[in-house]
Amino acid sequence: MVIRIDYETPAGFGFWHDHMATAESYEEADYACERLLQRGYALDSVIEEGGEVMKVYELMPTNKQKSFYGKARVIVDEDGVETLISYKTEIMRRYPDGRMIRLWNDWSATTGRHIKAFSGMNKAQYFDLPEE
Repeated sequence: MVIRIDYETPAGFGFWHDHMATAESYEEADYACERLLQRGYALDSVIEEGGEVMKVYELMPTNKQKSFYGKARVIVDEDGVETLISYKTEIMRRYPDGRMIRLWNDWSATTGRHIKAFSGMNKAQYFDLPEE
């Protein structure tokens, strides 16, 4: 398996330049994406060769916090299904029809902020979601 990661030069450099990296496993791709986001690169897509195209974007805070510094990402698959990733854990999924499901059965202050930014939900609302 070869996974291609497309990304762009960080803002503030005065120009945009497309780049590409490859990884040989999902773990390697996840680590590479995390490092690129921490360095300010904009991820365009993650593509598994011969497989489905997934878009990845960094989740932005809805409060006064500047950034989640690459710790919260959203993966969007070919069908438009969005999956919130907090650190390296799948937390919840949002479908194009607006339905949401819970993938993680826990809560922490930091992941709670990621959930709030992604869905607008508080802890009680999150635990009311159906589990996958």
